[in-house]
Amino acid sequence: MDYVIGCDLGSQGVKTILLSADGKMVGESGVGYGINYPYPTWAEQSPDLWIEALHGAVRKLIADCGVEATKIRAIGLDAQVDGVVPINNQGNVLRPAIIWMDRRAVAQCNYLTKICTDKNSFQLTGLNLDASHVAPKIRWLAEMNLIFIRKRLIFCYREVFWLFT
Repeated sequence: MDYVIGCDLGSQGVKTILLSADGKMVGESGVGYGINYPYPTWAEQSPDLWIEALHGAVRKLIADCGVEATKIRAIGLDAQVDGVVPINNQGNVLRPAIIWMDRRAVAQCNYLTKICTDKNSFQLTGLNLDASHVAPKIRWLAEMNLIFIRKRLIFCYREVFWLFT
């Protein structure tokens, strides 16, 4: 029998489910991880924790369900939105990821509202100007970490980072 694994990469952990080819749930597993709050309004996580949790949850799922890994035909990923992971061209993480609940980029949003109305921003991006979104977080990284401006970097969403690794 063939199987599919679904992975939900959440704020506090990874949950995995194993589905049979006909869509029946065979089993589930999960591994938790914490959120770091280094300052008020900040929320960060180490991408290494995500990778460890994902690998651990998938291994546990396969072992608990007693299926052969060769019978798994696909893996689907779903992740929390609006997190940003700065990496270099080799895929090395340069700092902890800034996750969706982080609000440090309020000043960057205030600046953007002076040069672009919320309506124009929405028309251009499909998003309102809010510190929880990725663009203000990238602007914060550029302003606070000048080294990021001088190097060729990649800023990726959490789920894209997982695919990259």
